[in-house]
Amino acid sequence: MMVIYQGFGFFLKTGIVEWEVAYNNGYKEGIYKQYYPDGKLKVEGNHKLNEKESKEIHYDESGNQINEIKYKKGKLLKSKSDSSMLVDVPNGMIENVPVHPDCEKFLGNKANKKCMYKAVSEFVNQKFNTSLIKKYGITSGKRIKINVFFKINKQGKVVDVNAKSPLPALTEEAIRVINLLPLMKPGQKRGKLVVFPYSLPIIVGVQ
Repeated sequence: MMVIYQGFGFFLKTGIVEWEVAYNNGYKEGIYKQYYPDGKLKVEGNHKLNEKESKEIHYDESGNQINEIKYKKGKLLKSKSDSSMLVDVPNGMIENVPVHPDCEKFLGNKANKKCMYKAVSEFVNQKFNTSLIKKYGITSGKRIKINVFFKINKQGKVVDVNAKSPLPALTEEAIRVINLLPLMKPGQKRGKLVVFPYSLPIIVGVQ
């Protein structure tokens, strides 16, 4: 049976991607990344319930690891690492997140985000052309990741859709499907409409 596995997250954007921060049910949860102005990875680490957890790794502009800082439940563990390189991960939450038309009955960001995840997941699974999986010889047990980036603008429309994957056909299909998402109620911050950026990793495979 052909299936599509996927996750969902948010990312900050300041002209180019500066930070990518994953959220789950209103908490910083999972991987966070900071990038240099040229797009190269600068810092990566992990959150658990808003707190830094495990290793935070720093890289120079050539991609070499230059520092490793260890955390447990948000507390810095004693190590030989250069603690002067500590970074504050920005809070990417917007006061009122965009609302999918199937989620208008829910109140509050937490319920809306959970509903949004479910609605987008179901939509992608329904619309994605799974015949491509067989066409390109993706066998049982093999997984291919498609990283999708898009925005919901001040009018609630999905715009600026981009994607990356090892197979151009899957990249194009992911872009096509995300562009089909319905018009949504736009996000707000301090009472003003804002552009809301998303990242969506889609994992394609055969079950």
